[in-house]
This record gives sequence, C-alpha cells and structure tokens, in this order.
Amino acid sequence: MSRDLFNSQIVPNYKTFFQIISYSQRTSIISLMQNNIKFDEKDIIFENNYNDSIRYDLSKCWLSEIANNPPDYIIMDVIYELIFGILILDDGNIITNNYWDLPKTKFYETIKEKSTALTIIEDSKTYFKLYEESIDLFFNFLKNNCQSSKIILNSARYANSYLLNVNSYIEDLELYIENNYDVEIMYFGRDYLADESHIWGSGRTHYEKSYYSDKFNQLKHIVEFDNISKNYQFLADKNLNYEKEIEHLLFQQKILKEKLIKIRDQKKFYCKNNGVLRKENMFLKKKLGENL
Repeated sequence: MSRDLFNSQIVPNYKTFFQIISYSQRTSIISLMQNNIKFDEKDIIFENNYNDSIRYDLSKCWLSEIANNPPDYIIMDVIYELIFGILILDDGNIITNNYWDLPKTKFYETIKEKSTALTIIEDSKTYFKLYEESIDLFFNFLKNNCQSSKIILNSARYANSYLLNVNSYIEDLELYIENNYDVEIMYFGRDYLADESHIWGSGRTHYEKSYYSDKFNQLKHIVEFDNISKNYQFLADKNLNYEKEIEHLLFQQKILKEKLIKIRDQKKFYCKNNGVLRKENMFLKKKLGENL
C-alpha cells in the first residue's frame, strides 16, 4: 500500500522529491522479527518470475539493508497484518501467510502440512500479543541501527466500498505504535473509495486518485517540516556555540585587561623608582665632584 506512493504510474513526480533505497512489502512485522528461514532460491520462483516479496519475508534481509544504509525516512503501514496474517511453523518460527504468492511456490509444498495459520480476526488476543512483541523488537532494532532515521506511520483503512468493520483492527494496531513510539503520522484523512480503474485493478487498498495526492502531500509536509526543524536546531546550536565563543572571548578579554593593568602599574612603579634612582645618581655625582 505505501509502496504505491512511489510508483510513477500513480504519483508521476515522486522522483522529484524522493529516492527509494530499500523496501519490503507484503510482510507481517511478526514475520520480519523472526529468525530467517533457510530456502533454495529455485523454490520461490513461480510463473518464471523471481519473487522478492517471498525472499524478503523468509530471509529478513531488509533489516540488514537498512542497518547497512540507514534511510532518512522509514515509512511503515500495518495493512498486511489484516490482509494476510501469519503462518506458525512446526519449529516455532513464523512467516507471513502471503496467500497471493506463497502457494504458487515449491517452498510452500514443504511447509503447508507443517504450519498453522493465525489471523487477527480469528484470534485477536494471541495475534496482538505477537504483534506488540514484534513492534517492540523492531523499534529496538531501529534504535540500535538506524538512529538517524525518522519513522513515519502511514495510517491505513480499507476503502469505503469494502467492509469497514475490519478497520477497527487496523486502528488498534496503529494505536500501539502511536502510543508507545515517536513516529510521524500520515493520516487517513477521509473515507476514500476503491478505484476500478486502478493499475492493480479493483481492491480494498487500491484507492481513488485523490487518496494518493492527499497522502503524498502529507508526506512532503512532514519532510519539509522536519527539514525546517533540523535547520532551526542547527542554527540554534550554532548560535549557542557563538555565544559560548563570545563568552570565552570576553573572559579572555577580562584576563588580558587585568594583565594590562598589572603591566601598567608595574611600569608606573619602575618609572617612579627610575626617577628616584636618577636623583640619587645625580646627588652622588655631585658629591663625588665636590670631593675631587
């Protein structure tokens, strides 16, 4: 869903403002924070295409990508927690239940009898527990590896022409992040309709065109405000440094002034003594002359 904001067919001018250095999609945060799964590359190819979504979900390689090259901004949404849910494998590991792509692979044949599906609708309590633990792990990972990255939560809802009662689950998922972590939010400003002419076809997260312009403008405003804040802080820090330098220079000036006063006093003292010595010398010369 968030990835569509960076598709030239949907937002034609996005490259004027942003560069995508890494992305992961169709993945549950619960799966992302699990141990990586061993697999053979040829087992995740279907329809003669190599599937990045499956590879990223199994390998968890996106985490190492952003750790090695932290982006300025990380945009996340929780929509696939609702759409897909997860598969709990017999060994306790967890992957995303990507029923769009996964069943088309040979890899799926090796796990379909050794896994149990879990969705937020069927068992909210268990799912939320796993989700909250995984969100905590994810933000701890970001704290340790992507300190400079700003996190943006892209608030999601199903389009208005689809069932809306499920949106309460999305709200609860998002609220856990909003209430516990420092994130910027791209709000779902109103009820958007699904668009039958969408490039991906009609779908619950394939919105009318106004959605993408509204969201993209929100994103630009967040980044613009962030840049202004950074520049303001930079200037404030610079000004503070100048104030400290001025304070230091004034202190040095005070010390030099005190030294000058001491030197001037010493000079007066030497001049005075020199005058006395001159008079004494003249007196001695006079006496010496009288004696001769």
